Order: sequence, then structure tokens, then C-alpha cells
Amino acid sequence: MKNIPDFLYTEVKLKEKKGATHMSDEQKEFLMEQLEWIKEQRKIYDTIEVKLYQMKEIAEEATNENMSVRERRHLQEQIDELKNDVDILFKKLHKILH
Repeated sequence: MKNIPDFLYTEVKLKEKKGATHMSDEQKEFLMEQLEWIKEQRKIYDTIEVKLYQMKEIAEEATNENMSVRERRHLQEQIDELKNDVDILFKKLHKILH
């Protein structure tokens, strides 16, 4: 059971104490695949969170009344690029989910 993360290992040990049968290699492999899937999702969500925070910072910067039209246009381009990145990440996430 070296390959099973601690939280899953604990659950397996509890089942063993209750008289449950040992996990098959197939079950262990399935749980490991699920764990990798969750890790991949988490990375995508973390990246989305960072990009949304960047968009928020840019939007707050854009509230500066002394900003030129050119500066505002540049900020809008940055937001558009980040929005596109977030859309791509959500599509990737949707692909993982289905």
C-alpha cells in the first residue's frame, strides 16, 4: 500500500479493522487514477483563480480617472487575453469532467 496516499490508506485500514476484505489491485489502481484526476482538476482551478485575480487587479487599476485612452485600451487587451485563457481552461476542465 505504499502507493496509496495517507488519507486513502487510513480509510483502507479502517475497513480492514471492521472486517472488510483487502482492496484489490484493481481498486487501488482506480483510486490512484481518481486521485490524479482530482490533482489535475485542482491545478486547472488554481490557474483559473490566479487569472481571475489578475483580471480583478487590472479592473481596479482601470478605475483611475487620470488614465489615458491608450492606457485603458491596453488594460482592456490584457483583460481580454486573460478572459480567453480562462475560457480555454474551463473548456479543458469540461473535457476532463466528461
